[in-house]
Amino acid sequence: MMGQISSQENFRVLFQGAGLVVVGDSAESQLLEFVRVASLPFDAEYSSLPESRILPVTQSKEAYIRNLRKNLKIRKSVDDLVSAVNEVDLRFFAEYLSGEGSTSTLNSRQSQSSEAVRAGQWVITIFNSYGFNASADQFQNNYCPNIIAEKRGVVDPNTIVILGAHLDDRNAILNDANGRAPGANDDGSGSAAILQIAKAIHDTGASFEFTLRLALWCGEEQGLVGSRNYAARAAARRDNILGMYQADMIGYQAYDFPQAAFVNRYTNTGLTDFTKEIGALYVPEIEQVETSACCSGK
Repeated sequence: MMGQISSQENFRVLFQGAGLVVVGDSAESQLLEFVRVASLPFDAEYSSLPESRILPVTQSKEAYIRNLRKNLKIRKSVDDLVSAVNEVDLRFFAEYLSGEGSTSTLNSRQSQSSEAVRAGQWVITIFNSYGFNASADQFQNNYCPNIIAEKRGVVDPNTIVILGAHLDDRNAILNDANGRAPGANDDGSGSAAILQIAKAIHDTGASFEFTLRLALWCGEEQGLVGSRNYAARAAARRDNILGMYQADMIGYQAYDFPQAAFVNRYTNTGLTDFTKEIGALYVPEIEQVETSACCSGK
C-alpha cells in the first residue's frame, strides 16, 4: 500500500484520544515534513471535536511523534472494522470480478473492453448499496471510467482521504480488448479489498472525521492513465487530499504464510511507517515486508 500527504500551512492540531489531524490552508510550509509524518487516519469513534480540544503545535515534531506513538493503543471501533473483514466477502468480490463466481459472466476487465464498463456498473451498485455515493468518472472515451465512491466526513468534509485500487487488468497483449483477462490478483484482489472496506464500514455503522473516497481506477495497465488524470483534475480543483492509500496485487502470496508488503518507492515513508505500526497493533500475526514493485494510483 502507498501513502501521500499534501502540503498545508496555518496549522492546528486536533486531538481526540489517539487521533490526530492537521488542517490549514494549502500552501508551501516549513511544517510540511511534520505533516508528512504526523497525520493519522481516523476511526469510527471520531465523530465530534469540542473546541476546547484544539491545541497549538508547541512540541518538536520528534517529541510529538514519540508521545503519539507511545500512547497508540487498540480502539474498539477500529477493531470492529478489522473484525468485519472476512474471507467470504473477499472471495465473493474477487470471484465475481474475475468471472469465477456463479453469478458472473465477466471474461475480461481490460481497460478498452465493454466488459470493464459492465464491471464498473456492478461496482457502483455495490458501493451505493453500502451507503456510499458512487458514480462513473469518465476521463477518456476509449477507456472504462474510474469509479469514485464517497462517504462525507462528519466534522471536516473538505479534507479527503482516498483508498484506491485499479479495476482494469490485461493479458499478455496490452491492448487486447477481446481476449480473456480475468485479473484475479492484478488487481481483482485490491478491488475486492476496497469493496470489502465499504461493506465493513456499512456493517459497523462507522463514520469518519474526514471525507472518505474509495476509488477504482481504469487505464492503469496502459500507464496509470486513469489515476494520473484524476490526480491532475484534483490538483486543478485544489482538492484538500490529506493522504492516499493504494492496494495493488494484494492477493499475491510468495510464501506459505501471509505477508503485508509495503511499496518502498514513490511513497511517503512517514505515513508508511505509521501504517505498519497500526497493522502490527491490529493484525500482529501478519509479517510486514517491503517491495520495490511500482506503482498504481500515482
